[in-house]
Amino acid sequence: MVEIGNLKLTVTEATITATTGLPQEGEQWFKNKSVDEQAWRIMLRNPGMDTTVFTRGIYVHALKEEWASLLLVIQKFITCEGCFGSMYMYHARLLMNFLESQTVNLPYFLLLSLKRNEYHSPKSHRKYRPSSISSWTYKDSH
Repeated sequence: MVEIGNLKLTVTEATITATTGLPQEGEQWFKNKSVDEQAWRIMLRNPGMDTTVFTRGIYVHALKEEWASLLLVIQKFITCEGCFGSMYMYHARLLMNFLESQTVNLPYFLLLSLKRNEYHSPKSHRKYRPSSISSWTYKDSH
């Protein structure tokens, strides 16, 4: 249950699907799951490059131009971040949504993102009732 003033909303995968039109299809994936090491490498300018040297994400200039443009859209509108110079593995997994047979259930991802953001936000910034956290089934691995 989400409360904003007198307005009470129930946010679920189904309500996100109904609101956005995004299908509830694909892998139920979130940031704490692993990503197939080889599938995302086709996005790199040099797919054979050693990515272990990037300890704080892969620099955007290492991506092919068409993938860098999509990454920017994902960072601005799906993960809602302000740092656009690096790609992290969760970005790579969301980009893989544009590859054949690699779809992610976006309503599931967005729901868990909302839950995680609310859980990690300072109490003074929360727009939800703190009691709503206990009803969530998602457990953060951090």
